[in-house]
Amino acid sequence: MPLSTTGDPPPPHETRDRPTCAAKPARTRLPFAAIGRNRTVKWLLLLVMLCQLSPALSESQADQPPQTAPLKGGVRKIAPVTEDPGLRIERPVTDSSSPAQYPLHAEQFAGSAVGAAPPGLGSGVNTTALPPFPLHADRFGSYAAQFPPPGLRPQSATIDSSSQPPFPLRADRFSGYALDSNQIQSLAKYDLEIIIDRSLSMRRRDCPGGLSRWEWCGYQAQDIAKALNPFVPNGMTISRFAADFDVHERSSVQQVAAIMEQPDFQRGTRMSLPLESRLDAYFRRHKSGDKPLLIAVITDGRPWPPPEPMIVRDVLVRASQRMQSPDQVKVVFLQIGGDDPRGERFLLDLGSNLTGYGARFQFVQTVTFYELMRIGLARALVYCAQRVG
Repeated sequence: MPLSTTGDPPPPHETRDRPTCAAKPARTRLPFAAIGRNRTVKWLLLLVMLCQLSPALSESQADQPPQTAPLKGGVRKIAPVTEDPGLRIERPVTDSSSPAQYPLHAEQFAGSAVGAAPPGLGSGVNTTALPPFPLHADRFGSYAAQFPPPGLRPQSATIDSSSQPPFPLRADRFSGYALDSNQIQSLAKYDLEIIIDRSLSMRRRDCPGGLSRWEWCGYQAQDIAKALNPFVPNGMTISRFAADFDVHERSSVQQVAAIMEQPDFQRGTRMSLPLESRLDAYFRRHKSGDKPLLIAVITDGRPWPPPEPMIVRDVLVRASQRMQSPDQVKVVFLQIGGDDPRGERFLLDLGSNLTGYGARFQFVQTVTFYELMRIGLARALVYCAQRVG
């Protein structure tokens, strides 16, 4: 705005209303502030007030319930708490009218248990019916005789003479395995050969009568030779095998006994060597009208070393290809000893599944150790010889 050039006085300045300061409120003074500035008086008054407040605080704390420490940990299971209304918890009361306390000394236990009843038992329990159990070993026999168990009566020992006698240990007493005339004649129709295992395991004594495996087979081989002697005057052939083999052709009864008395045990069970040798010998000399061949192989386990089982199987398969009829040749495996389950499975497989390996005829049979112990060596050969097919 332009300034005025006239001599008029400038307009008076407008006056603004300024706020006025409010009056300060009056200061509240403590009760002890009215008393001069004497510090000693002030501290005395403060101490009196604290003494008056301390009883009130103690009474308020007494009225509050006691605080317990919080529980720490986890809760695994929550189950309702049940209370039996018929049970009450009371303090134990000493019954001065009861008998003396039960004795805690070991030397007084026996007398107190029999003479006086323990606290709490009435006179209804009869503690004098039976005498105390004797604690001495030398008095036990008389106690048992005085009070025998119900239903038992002492008797003197008796010998049952009707039971069977023990297994005979002599070769001439194997009457349980003897053959009758018909069985001997059916066995004499074959050209019989025995191939017997002479490995180290044949020394084991697990046959009836405490005999070793070699002894048990040897005694029965002698019985077979004696039984066949009237029908086979030229004798029979015995072959023994282990690491190698030997052949004793046309052996008499005395020669069979001498062969079995000298086993010459060796390591190994190479069964394929004597088996192939005797089969080849039969096919070379065989003529029309000759007796069929019956080979009894007595062994106690699986052939060894490892290639032997496959070689034995191949020997039998090749022999079947040279046979003209299923009854021309029969091979019977007689297992002795029952501690070789692998050997038993091998022999049973040959006796039932040889045609599955390519054989022309199933001409192999197997007799387990259990059956051999039950019927004997001679009868086992008779049953196999009479079997058709």
